[in-house]
Amino acid sequence: RDHNAAGVAVDAVAERRRKAVLLRGVPLALRAEIRLDVCDERVPAPLPRAVAEDARLFVHEQDIPVLIHDVEPGHGDFAPRIFLPRRLKKLVREIYAHRVALREALLVRVHAHQQHVEGLVVGGGGEAGEKILEDGAADIIAYGRSLMCDPDIALKAATGEPIRECLNCNKGCVDAIQNRKYISCVLNAENGDEATIAIKPGEGDKKIAVVGGGIAGLEAARVAAKRGYDVTVYEASDHLGGQIVLAAAPPRKDEIMRSVEYYEKILPGLGVKVELNHVATTEDLNAADAAIVAVGAHDVVIPVPGADSKKVVSSWDVLAGKVELTGRVAVIGGGLVGTETAEYLLQHGCEVAIVEMLDKIAAGESETILPLIMSDFAEHNVEQHVKTRLTAITDEGVEAIRTADDGAEEQVKIACDYVVMAVGSKANAFDLDGVTVPVTCVGDCSGERTADIANAIRTAYHAANEL
Repeated sequence: RDHNAAGVAVDAVAERRRKAVLLRGVPLALRAEIRLDVCDERVPAPLPRAVAEDARLFVHEQDIPVLIHDVEPGHGDFAPRIFLPRRLKKLVREIYAHRVALREALLVRVHAHQQHVEGLVVGGGGEAGEKILEDGAADIIAYGRSLMCDPDIALKAATGEPIRECLNCNKGCVDAIQNRKYISCVLNAENGDEATIAIKPGEGDKKIAVVGGGIAGLEAARVAAKRGYDVTVYEASDHLGGQIVLAAAPPRKDEIMRSVEYYEKILPGLGVKVELNHVATTEDLNAADAAIVAVGAHDVVIPVPGADSKKVVSSWDVLAGKVELTGRVAVIGGGLVGTETAEYLLQHGCEVAIVEMLDKIAAGESETILPLIMSDFAEHNVEQHVKTRLTAITDEGVEAIRTADDGAEEQVKIACDYVVMAVGSKANAFDLDGVTVPVTCVGDCSGERTADIANAIRTAYHAANEL
């Protein structure tokens, strides 16, 4: 008998068999650097403070005995030994096989005479990878979660076709791994269903009118054009992107504009005509064989006394840069838009108080992003009034009712110079009177409840694929 690195007596043959387990999907250059061992589940092995980030992803907040040992000298810079219960071996191998969200990109420089990893760098899309190769900074580019966004990165890099780049939003990948949910990318409607979902060949020559140049309209145009149809996008404003432009304004969110830039690159090559500053008419739609309406949503205001005051502004107008606020601001609504608007205002020198009816703010925010927001709020002394309902807006500020844990209610007054409404949105209506061609609504205007990027992409993809 022998002893493994955890100090547990084991059968030597069984131990060698365990050590022969290699994580499928790990690049050959890394196979010598990453090894998986299985330890006895009875051995208590709490996570040390220096635990590797990769291991934390799949043991986070789980009652799993895990022990990570430093590798022996001479085996490279990144070579943790990971000891896990036998029952998790399959899960770990699957996670590594897909390499989802454990590294956005591994930039590996392999020295043939040493066979070790010189550097690990994260970030970048297809164009960034090409530049790294051209600059000689790496010999091999290995992508992780970016392949969920666009599985054909390598092929497109070779042909020059635009690559759909990862937004680093963490919504469908990292958060899903941590919460043991279905893993997908918000921008890829085919994720996880590649065997059954694909863009179908077109059914003859058709003209398709797409009303709205937001993310849903752009995806519908791409899919319809890929099917061989003649597509025209009608956008009432002077730019594409819709609400994505607003979503990109808060701190750390500029990368979300990659989604719009992708369509700006690919649609011209697919022959899609884009008409900006053009409000689609009945004649425009009837001139096509079918129409897809993606006119989005609009923000709403809580109808309380004082809501029509000049000191009340929309969060959308704030993020769009249409209004500039100073002093103390009360943000009504602590959801995604409210918290990100609060961060935006902090960045512009305002003092902020958030009023939210639920018992916590940013309830739908990514679990990997939320700590950054909370840290920012703590640093700037942001007041968080949870379980608090707005009742009126006055010259001095806002009045509200706070509900205590025992159900008791108390009046609250919050002084402020401005009030920002961030209480959600409502689907825009589109006048179909006189339209004679088949019409499908997608994205935020497709139902009673507005949704998110993932819903916009998927409703648009499937609608265009069924034309």
